[in-house]
Amino acid sequence: MIQLIKGNYINGSWLLDNSLKTKEIINPAKLTEVVGSIQWADKKVVKFVLESANKAKKVWKKMSLENRIILANTLLDKIVKHKSEFAQIITLENGKTKKG
Repeated sequence: MIQLIKGNYINGSWLLDNSLKTKEIINPAKLTEVVGSIQWADKKVVKFVLESANKAKKVWKKMSLENRIILANTLLDKIVKHKSEFAQIITLENGKTKKG
């Protein structure tokens, strides 16, 4: 089983709240196989997410195109660096096999 972090990534950090419910992620191809778990967000967390997103939108709007490109390329580099991990998680979550 892949152990996913039981939390919500908000505003650049993991929000871990042990009082929130968790949900097991089941492999659709093997309904008895749990591939990980996630933490549900309650109304308080959703409100915090929306407030954080609105603040980030204001910062992003003021940012120059050059800086946006730098951030987008940094994100792309990290996605490429961890593509095997993403592929494994997405494959298990969707219950499909992957090539290579």
